[in-house]
Amino acid sequence: MSLHDHYSDPTTAMFEDFASNGIDPPSTFYFDGKIHRFGKKKRYWYVAHQHPIPICVYGDWKFGTKNKYIHRDTNLVTVADRLLVQKAFEALEKKRLEDREQKHKVARELAQKLWANAQPAKFHEYLKQKRVLPMDIKVDHHNNLLIPLVGDEAIQSLQFIQADGTKRFLKNGKTKGMYHAIGLESQPERLLICEGFATGATLNMETKTPVIVVFYAANLVPVAKVIRKQHPHAEILICGDNDHATEGNPGKTYAINAARACGGRWTIPDFHGLTPSPNDTDFNDLSRLQKLAAL
Repeated sequence: MSLHDHYSDPTTAMFEDFASNGIDPPSTFYFDGKIHRFGKKKRYWYVAHQHPIPICVYGDWKFGTKNKYIHRDTNLVTVADRLLVQKAFEALEKKRLEDREQKHKVARELAQKLWANAQPAKFHEYLKQKRVLPMDIKVDHHNNLLIPLVGDEAIQSLQFIQADGTKRFLKNGKTKGMYHAIGLESQPERLLICEGFATGATLNMETKTPVIVVFYAANLVPVAKVIRKQHPHAEILICGDNDHATEGNPGKTYAINAARACGGRWTIPDFHGLTPSPNDTDFNDLSRLQKLAAL
């Protein structure tokens, strides 16, 4: 939480705070108590209030981060002011969560309807490219693969994959802590957890082991915790991506953190002796490169 003890334009100061946390600020800014999304693919969000003093809560949908900002002058903030600020923060957070839940509800109902109206995927260019089986997913009338994201034993959202590999999630669908299961039994002895569907399909085809797909790296830890509660006695192996071309290798970092969170183990693809491109990062890529090298 940031505290700015100087007289300056609150919008400018807030934009500086956004930048200090690696977020490019929006083109316009509103102190209206409503949630506003901005940035590429509406990745970031903020909600701001003007009274009793300018405050803002903002964050990153993709990584689930959240920051608080208070714009004030030390001489003006009394104990009573602090209580008002705290209540304002609580009101903003309550409204944000209520708005988000309502949007999740609408998206959940749409996801279940789209899934019910889709057809089983038999052939699809993306599956052919990745050399994986459909694994009981579906395809809609736009030729998008539909992969359900499940939570509380019900479909909460969908991921759409086009023939060229372009991926997107259903707008406003819940993703954090949600997952897709491949070959999951009631209480398996061993489970694999990975990021993408093609990776999960490859792992299941080659190991005959149930796989949990979390869709993106930052979701590894939340899902690992959920799966551990559901399967307290299973051996869990986190099969992370090897983001060898990205500084800090986030795929590896998230895999390690997920393994710690669920008391499991972790692994990432070893491309030693192969010639991976910067985009070759997961176990599907590893399988393809190994098969090419064997020709």
